Amino acid sequence: MIGRLETSENTNDITSFFSKRYVISIQEFDNIYKTFQIIFDKKGSIFINFPYYLQRRGSIGLVTIPGNSKFPITLNLGPTVKVTSNLVKYSHHPDGNAHFSQSGKIFTTIRKKSVPLKNLNGHLFTLLIQGFKDFEKYDPKKDGNKSALKRKNVILKLNGQEPESIKIVGRLFTRQYFQSLLNKPQEDPRFLHPKGEPVIRHRIQKNVYQYCGWILCPPQNEGYEDYILIISYKEVPKMNKDSYSGLTFVGGFDSKVITRNHSLDTTFLSFIYPIPEERFEILKKEIGCLDRDTLQV
Repeated sequence: MIGRLETSENTNDITSFFSKRYVISIQEFDNIYKTFQIIFDKKGSIFINFPYYLQRRGSIGLVTIPGNSKFPITLNLGPTVKVTSNLVKYSHHPDGNAHFSQSGKIFTTIRKKSVPLKNLNGHLFTLLIQGFKDFEKYDPKKDGNKSALKRKNVILKLNGQEPESIKIVGRLFTRQYFQSLLNKPQEDPRFLHPKGEPVIRHRIQKNVYQYCGWILCPPQNEGYEDYILIISYKEVPKMNKDSYSGLTFVGGFDSKVITRNHSLDTTFLSFIYPIPEERFEILKKEIGCLDRDTLQV
């Protein structure tokens, strides 16, 4: 199902999708690889799920950027870091509670209080992907025969050969806040569609950013919060030079009052895959494992 968001008279209509679940895939030439899912829960939560990556060993933790840090800065997952042999799911609930979990498979101990969804209006998550052949392939016969209201396939089309890495950013807005952006020329996200691909121009403070992207919404008339999630992507340099493939996620950020005051510490949740098997076994003994089938937590 395709709908249109309400806009002011002096802006163009904006095409958007409405579905409970989105499967985000990347197309390289004739090959399409499924990379992750975005799920709008009926209770108002948002889940980011990663069932398609073929590498299962990773590390997850709570990252802290100390106040008054000088950038660029090298960060690690901090003292909370644990390893897991499962692909975790990121959950962000309406009250701002954010955590990594996987039902029945890991202990849900890597978590924090983030921004309530209705107050977020900005950066929800960033995902870095490299090595498409380590992701499950899209099957048009199996994956294309779905109700768009229950599951919508969104395919990011690349130009040319496989890039070193892809950076995908999710920005969440309430409908009311997004409408206010459209009505403010100094913060106007303009949506163009050259060659059928949407391009978003978005002013943040004094800078104007341009990126390819899609507008993803929960189903209409489902009785829960009406959010607008903008997914954008661009090619970036290789993130993991020691591995063919990689999957890195960051989310669960602090409020803008904290993140824009560089004198304050700020935290976020993150995971990094893969970890080589030999290194995984060493870390499992040294820092502990979140898997429920192990005694080390």
